[in-house]
Amino acid sequence: AAGIVLISLIGGRIIPSFTRNWLARENPGKLPAPFGRFDIASIAISAIALGAWTFAPHNRVSGMLMAVAAICQVWRLSRWAGERTLRDPLVLILHLAYAFVPVGFALVSASILLPAIVPVAAGLHAFGVGAVGSMTVAVMARAT
Repeated sequence: AAGIVLISLIGGRIIPSFTRNWLARENPGKLPAPFGRFDIASIAISAIALGAWTFAPHNRVSGMLMAVAAICQVWRLSRWAGERTLRDPLVLILHLAYAFVPVGFALVSASILLPAIVPVAAGLHAFGVGAVGSMTVAVMARAT
């Protein structure tokens, strides 16, 4: 859970920054929204949802909080102009890797609210392999 909060916090700073720098140089136009109150609220909601899930993993309130966090994270990601980075795989992969954060929240929410349909392993894999694994590789590739 702490790793996802860190990805949300750090990724939410570096992805828009790398995107802004690339877009300003290669594809002027719409730039990522600057870090602001919405980002802070999204991170806080995500941290609360992850905390609730950690201590009450089968509670419907945890599931609803995870759903709200998923929506906030999708909205947050949509503000970073990722659709404009298709020509640069090193920037695009950052957006794709971060997309596993809201996917993980949504799958964990679904596993709580619809346990007969969605296994909890789906959310764990989205967070672990998707978000942590992909983001690690994406940042290493971009930073070198």
